[in-house]
Amino acid sequence: MNLARLSWTYLWARPLATLLHLLLLSLGLAAISLVLLVSEQVEQGLRRDLAGIDLVVGAKGSPLQLILSGVFHLDVPTGNIPAEAVQRWRAHPLVETVIPVSLGDSYRGFRIVGTEPAYLEHYGAKLAQGRSWAGTLEAVLGAEVAARTGLRPGDRFVGVHGLGREGEAHGDTPYTVVGVLERSGRVLDRLILTSTESVHEGLGDPGPAGGRAQPESRTGQQHQGDAQRTARTQLAQADQQQHDEHPGGQDQGQQVGQVGREAVGHGPQSRQERDAAIVQESPCSSSPQAEAGGELR
Repeated sequence: MNLARLSWTYLWARPLATLLHLLLLSLGLAAISLVLLVSEQVEQGLRRDLAGIDLVVGAKGSPLQLILSGVFHLDVPTGNIPAEAVQRWRAHPLVETVIPVSLGDSYRGFRIVGTEPAYLEHYGAKLAQGRSWAGTLEAVLGAEVAARTGLRPGDRFVGVHGLGREGEAHGDTPYTVVGVLERSGRVLDRLILTSTESVHEGLGDPGPAGGRAQPESRTGQQHQGDAQRTARTQLAQADQQQHDEHPGGQDQGQQVGQVGREAVGHGPQSRQERDAAIVQESPCSSSPQAEAGGELR
C-alpha cells in the first residue's frame, strides 16, 4: 500500500475530524488574505493622500499630529502660524507650490477646510455637480459629505465651532453649496472646502484680507534682550545692597557682579545654550492668523 492511498484511507476513516481541519484551514487562509488586502488598501490610500507633498509647516508640536491634522484631517490642529510665514515660503526659491489650510469649524462631523483652488488641482479633483467656490461663504462638498448629509448645490448650511458635533453654531454666517466633487477615494471625499476668508469670517475674524490688525509676535532676540536687562538690573541692586552692608567688600561685590553678567550672556556659555535657557523662561507665541499650517511641495 502506497503513502497516498494510506493517507486517503485515514482521512475518510475520520470524516468529522477531516471536515473540521479543512474548515479551520480555510478560515486561517481567509483571515490572512483579509489582513493583506486591508493593509494594501490602507497603504494605497495613505500614498494617494501624501502624493506630491514634501513638507508640512505648522505650529510647534507633535510632528505626527501635524501630519494627521493637516494632511489626513484625522486629528486636532497643533496651533496657528503667522500669515507672514506663508508669504515667506511662497517667495522661497526652492518651493514650487504653497497651499494654505485653515481649520476650526465643521458640519455634522465633517471638517470645513479653508484653502485655495490649488488644493483641488493638487489632488486632481473633478466636479460632479456645480462649480468651484468663487467668493466667501461658498462651499464645495466631497462625495461622502454630499451622500451622508443630502446637501446639493443651492442648499445652505451652518457650520459649528470645533471639529465635533456639539460646537457653537455660526448662524449669522451660513454657507451656500455651489458644487459637489466626484468620488476619488482620497481625503477630499470627506471634506467641505471653501476659501480661507470664509473660515475667518465664520470665526468672526476677517483675517489678513480683512485688514484687521493682528497682534505682533515677539521674537526670540527680543525676549533674550528683556531677560538680560532684567538680570542686569537685579545684579546691580544686589551689588548696591552688598556695598551698603559691607563698605569694605566692594571688590568682592564686583566679582559677584561679573559672574552674574557671564550667566546672562557674556561668559563662555554657547549661544544655543543661552537661547534655550531664555526661550524656556520666555516662550514666544505666534499670532493666530493661519490655522494648522500649510502644505508645500
